[in-house]
Amino acid sequence: MKGPIVLGEYQRRCLREALRKDAAGNYVYSTIVWSDIKKSAKSCIAAAVAEYVAWHIPWGSIYFIANDLEGADSRVGYYARRNVELNPNMAGSVKVRASRYHMEFPNRTFAKAIPIDPTGEAGSNPDMVCYSELWGAHEEAQERMWVEMTLSPTKIGKSFRWVETYAGYSGVSSLLERLYEVGVREGRQLWPEPYPVNDGEPTPIEAYANDAAGQFTLWNTHPRLPWQSSEYYAEEAAHLPPSEFLRLHRNQWAQPDSESIPVSQWDACADAGIPPIQPGDKTPLVIGLDASVSRDCTALVATSRHPARHDDIAVRLVEVFVPPKGGTLDYDNTIGPVLKRWREDYNLVQLTYDDYQMHYFTDILRREHSLWIKRFSQAGPREVADKQLYDMVMGRRIHHDGTNKVLRQHILNASVRITGDRMRFEKRSRTGGAPPIDAVVALSMSAFETRRLNL
Repeated sequence: MKGPIVLGEYQRRCLREALRKDAAGNYVYSTIVWSDIKKSAKSCIAAAVAEYVAWHIPWGSIYFIANDLEGADSRVGYYARRNVELNPNMAGSVKVRASRYHMEFPNRTFAKAIPIDPTGEAGSNPDMVCYSELWGAHEEAQERMWVEMTLSPTKIGKSFRWVETYAGYSGVSSLLERLYEVGVREGRQLWPEPYPVNDGEPTPIEAYANDAAGQFTLWNTHPRLPWQSSEYYAEEAAHLPPSEFLRLHRNQWAQPDSESIPVSQWDACADAGIPPIQPGDKTPLVIGLDASVSRDCTALVATSRHPARHDDIAVRLVEVFVPPKGGTLDYDNTIGPVLKRWREDYNLVQLTYDDYQMHYFTDILRREHSLWIKRFSQAGPREVADKQLYDMVMGRRIHHDGTNKVLRQHILNASVRITGDRMRFEKRSRTGGAPPIDAVVALSMSAFETRRLNL
């Protein structure tokens, strides 16, 4: 819909304070942290502020930075361009470069999205630097980028940093944690009077000023906008880990190794009504294979459509192999015999696998067992499959007989990494002694392919 965005009163009040100037015409704050719950128009507001600066400072420079170039361009940069395209007063006067990373205003001020490149941006002299989703900045290059893009002393009072984000992970999101400490813990709350929320008693607007640090912080933890309804949050709570729900929708800090699938929810998927699969059964099965030579386990998990609920998935067979201590796993005497037996006893229609270290062996399986074998990418497709598995467990649309303790333990061992709308199961630690999750990965791949195929 074309037209101006309509802000909540708390947002208008915070904007007036964040961009307040003193008697000399200088900005009071050099750092503004705008941290709000998901779907509170954070990126739109940042884009509007950037364009306000662009129109009022000739020959200025504005930079959009995120955890990668795509993120910088697709968030605040995208909304800034969209506003230009939809506004008839801007469309003919603001130039948008073909690369779509760069806008130039009639007063020769430019705004552009840039990659994380500390050496390339050293010595810049920005009027505004906008950081998106700073919760995800935890690598050395991102820390150095923050340093290199610090404000110039020649523009004190005329420039500022703007950070739009929601909460991050304690002990991991170090840049954002420092800003939170300075802004919220060391700052003073600006408006202590109660203000309406959508889910309970009125509570003060969570806005803070640290005068010594020149930092304004909005750290809102309550739904306050009309579209943030209880029905929306009920749906979100059913599909997100509790810690991630609180991080995204209540702007609360999360622990980095949260429980990916609540084990109580996995146990609730136990279904005594699934008949045990017997040799000679013609039910089409898809096998997921997550393999390792040493240290990690190797897991085979076969799934099928649920016999009574076609859109649901049933776990039918599970086999996990542990390599000998200090040795390596012999595929020919472990995976090979099991697949041979399964091929003889059941209707195997596909084996999908993680390609790492498995290309040679899967060629043998293809030739010797006439299996339809499909490589499963561990990049984007894995993240889609992992999110689907999580949603199916939370919605009780995956079924198991409740007897496999190894698979249950691998569910317990897994943590989750969420980046935007993507999800990936990971070990709770990346060290060699981390407990295995291979059966979860194998189940994720198998369940995804079973749903994809018209079985």
